[in-house]
Amino acid sequence: MARLIGEERKHARLTLGELATWLQAAGAQPSADSPLAAAATAPPEGNEAQLRGRGLLDAPWRAALAALATPRRAVQVATPGAMSSRIAGFYSDGSAASLVGFWNDEQFAEISFPWDFAAIALESAKTLRVAEAPPRDPYAATLSPAGLLVLAAAVDTMRTRVFQAYLARRESSNDPLPVDLLASQWQTGLDQQDARWMVTLLRLLSPAPPPPLNERSVLKGAEDLVTVGLLHAQRDGFVATGRLMRLAAHWLAPLPAVAHSVVTYGFPARIEHRITIRGGGPLWNLDFVAGGQGVRLYSDEPGAFLRNLQTLLKPAMEMAPTAETDEVPEDVEVAEAVEVAQLAEGDGAASDATEDAPAPATAVACAACGARVPAGGRFCLQCGAPLSREQPAATAPRPTPPAASLSSAPKSPPVPQRCPNPSCGRPIQPGKRFCAGCGTRLATGGTP
Repeated sequence: MARLIGEERKHARLTLGELATWLQAAGAQPSADSPLAAAATAPPEGNEAQLRGRGLLDAPWRAALAALATPRRAVQVATPGAMSSRIAGFYSDGSAASLVGFWNDEQFAEISFPWDFAAIALESAKTLRVAEAPPRDPYAATLSPAGLLVLAAAVDTMRTRVFQAYLARRESSNDPLPVDLLASQWQTGLDQQDARWMVTLLRLLSPAPPPPLNERSVLKGAEDLVTVGLLHAQRDGFVATGRLMRLAAHWLAPLPAVAHSVVTYGFPARIEHRITIRGGGPLWNLDFVAGGQGVRLYSDEPGAFLRNLQTLLKPAMEMAPTAETDEVPEDVEVAEAVEVAQLAEGDGAASDATEDAPAPATAVACAACGARVPAGGRFCLQCGAPLSREQPAATAPRPTPPAASLSSAPKSPPVPQRCPNPSCGRPIQPGKRFCAGCGTRLATGGTP
């Protein structure tokens, strides 16, 4: 797969009418699945000469238009806010190993390319503040659609009580959750647009409409939560268990959150959908089972988020093979971005120590290939795999100093090569394939 992180992207900002003129000038007819479908019937604006002057009829832009007009696969990313959501789509017609980004900005359409899955994942990681997330929570469960909505309604009810207790300057209590109160929160969340409340957040980000609201569906959802240990049944309703109280604490303010949909167009279309809720706790994921059969609730370790998101996005990236031959494992593509080093360490600071200094007595053994890496490095110099602080230590052999020669003239020390990443610039050791400071892949053998 082509490595696109750090590659300069092309951008264009077009009105609906300019999109219509672009389609006509290129002779492209958008399909029903295309984000340009509405532009096909819009009144044209501008002319072909203006498009040509902006480079929009050059070969790269024609290829981007083809991907948008007749997409075969797409990654759609939705990021909700307090009163509005931003939805970005990344499209491919299957003829290239990259995607074309498309999203609306007020009265304009923003187009950007090339994108790959690692760059998309990194943008989501920044939004979710993955570097600051606590470790995963061990709880996991599979919920019915009604159970998920009742879970959200219960969390919103408990949050309301917490806020009321704050205002009254008293402690909140774990009072029962009667069915009618859960139904009221469910209805309120469906009617509102504020994604800071869980029912509304799920309505905005879920891939399918919510189940019908009635006493039976609320009762069925609550009984499902009893089965998975989130509620206790009582005569006057239901009571939150310690697990649900912990979830409510994590989701006291559920934003930021991001939803990813991986769409393969066809008859029928195949959709894989995940909502990740950061809030004030771990990275909680909601994986929606195809056909609306259920939702898997679980949390991610911060260091595993990018790898697991890559696994979700990968089906949309199985494009035509490129001529480039690469023996580096696919997971290393994520490690090539500077942001991954910042996410892995949390501070984003590169070490000032040079790799040309003598090897320390204690080194870190790479879990992927077994190579010894100087302590303090964040990526393996041989295979590029990210290093964990828990990697086992390996004792490096102490080199025998060469015999001094009185006749040899002193030599000027070689000028060290430096990492080509402008935000890193760390000196690199000749012969190494990856920078230990930021994980950037070096061109050939340590020569940037």
